[in-house]
Formats: sequence, C-alpha cells, structure tokens
Amino acid sequence: DSIDNHQGQGMCEVRNTLQPSRRIENPLCGVHCIYPGVTSVLSVSVSMDNPEEVAGFELHIQDAPESMEAVGVTLSPELEALGGMSNMSNVNGEAIVLWFSLTGETIPANFGDLLTVEYEVADDAPDGDVELSFGSLTTFSTSLGQSMFWSGMGTTLQVGLPDVYLTLVQTAGDTYEVHMDNNDLISGFQFSIQDIPDNLVFSSISATDRIPEDWSVSGNENQGMASMLGFSFGGTTIATGSGPILEITVDTPDGDFSTELSFYEAALCFHYIFVIFDEDCPRELA
Repeated sequence: DSIDNHQGQGMCEVRNTLQPSRRIENPLCGVHCIYPGVTSVLSVSVSMDNPEEVAGFELHIQDAPESMEAVGVTLSPELEALGGMSNMSNVNGEAIVLWFSLTGETIPANFGDLLTVEYEVADDAPDGDVELSFGSLTTFSTSLGQSMFWSGMGTTLQVGLPDVYLTLVQTAGDTYEVHMDNNDLISGFQFSIQDIPDNLVFSSISATDRIPEDWSVSGNENQGMASMLGFSFGGTTIATGSGPILEITVDTPDGDFSTELSFYEAALCFHYIFVIFDEDCPRELA
C-alpha cells in the first residue's frame, strides 16, 4: 500500500514572447515586418492557473534539442509584490527557477502571470524548432510542505537564421516590389501574394537586374492571389545579396481602399534543394 499526499491542483502554462532582433522598415507605408526566427535573445513567460494557494515552486524548463541557456529571470509585478526569495540556475540542460517565502506568504489562487525567463541562443544551435517543456522534477508545494499535483503545457520556438527573407515595398498606387535578402545562391522561386480583402488583380510582372537574363519569370492571378514563378533553363542562379527582384503591377479599384498583402506558400530553391517556409510578412497597400 502507498499513501498519496498530493493535495489540490496546480497547472503551469508556458507562453512564448519572442523578442526578434531583425526588423525591416517600409519607408513608404510606414509599416514593418518582424522575423521571429532571427534572434539570439528571446524571452519566455510562465503563467499559473492554480485553484488553491501555492507556497512555493521549483520549475524545471527543458529545451529540445538543447539550443539555448537561461540568462535571467524577471518576476511578474504581482509575484514581486509578495516578497519571497527566488533563484535561477542552469543544471544538466534545464533552466531551474525556484521561489518560496521565508515569512510563509503564499501565492493566491487563480494567480496568472508568474515570471519571464530570458534566454540566449547558442551560436551553434541548429536552425529550426525548439520544444520547451516542463521537466518531471517540477514541483509545487502547499504551506504544509506537501507536493501538489500539477500538469503543464509547453511551447515551440523557432531559432536560427532563415536562408531567405522576402519583403514587399509599395512603390506607387498600383505597383510594389518584392525584395529578397538571401545568404545563398537561389536557382528558382515560386510563391503567391495574397491580398485581404481581395481588392487587387494581378496585371504584369518585370524582373530587376538581380535576376539573370536567361531566367523565365512569370505571374498570373490564381484564386484571388498573385502567383509568381521564376527559374533558369541554363542553371544560372541569383547571387547572394539583398534588394528588389521583381516589380508587380496590379489593377486597383476606384476610390479609397486598404488591402493587406502577405506571402503565401513560398518555396525557394538553392543548391537544388527546395526549402519551404511560411513566414507571412504583411504589408498594407493604400
């Protein structure tokens, strides 16, 4: 026989709040695009849904694959107001955050935001998704020192440097450019540009001098979106660099209107391997 001394319930939820380090400004429209995947520093907030008071906790936060290290913790104003002692450390690949009160102060039920953990991404971290989760040693305790039953939800972060950035820059009332920042050779592209609401109709496309002369570049209106295709029959590539690659002309409705543009199902080919990404970068065309 065994005695189960778990009392009450505690549930912890991780919510990620990325702080991106790359920002592209659109000087004509006054809007910007944030790339959540380009960052070396990020923060993760932790909240708690607890139907009963909690006297202390020890959080073990894991990242898989191991890609970053916790460098700081900031208590929420509500938790800071309770006083108490807190500590953060990194042990065996886990970020460990401890909180308790020497005066017996407890965290009230239905508390909400607990704290924010700041991370630094390792220079050799692999590009892609990182899963954050609570380790099995995570503990919540009552004022009697008894362990509380808990469950938790993790989150997924994207780290690393994307190989290609695509942005839209409005150049006139009925034209906009597709800008590309690529750190590898590009041998083909295919993507669509969606407008919400559907006010625009594709009219024509022209390549800039970044596109080799032997490339075939085409576009058409397809299911309310402007679809673009570009490739070379001779095996030439777009050199690494940044700047406009296409100028798009559209038919616009009469009168004032506002439309949000975003990339949809983009695919770019470099080193003869197609890489699919879905980084929506909205633009407002007025």
